[in-house]
Amino acid sequence: MIQLLAVQAVEKKVHFPEAVMVGNYECAYAAGYLAGKFNILLEKLHSADELRETVAEILKHPEPEDAREKRFFEMLKGYEVTRTFDEDAAQLYATGRSRASGAT
Repeated sequence: MIQLLAVQAVEKKVHFPEAVMVGNYECAYAAGYLAGKFNILLEKLHSADELRETVAEILKHPEPEDAREKRFFEMLKGYEVTRTFDEDAAQLYATGRSRASGAT
């Protein structure tokens, strides 16, 4: 249920330019999606530090042109990863990656 809510929150927020991420669950999903799009090799996360490093790697890329992906990127840019991390965050990252590969 937590995972579904985080995915829905991020997917809804792409339609609102003022919306921001509010937690590592949302961040993990968006990071997983963009990591898949940018071919970042880390397929599974094990810690908040890995999430933070992955977000930093994503933000080294040029901003995407696709409007939805651009909002993911902008929200990641404005979010600071916290220490909170668990299996739900790891799964949300994997879900994001799988959706990115399905969208290509």
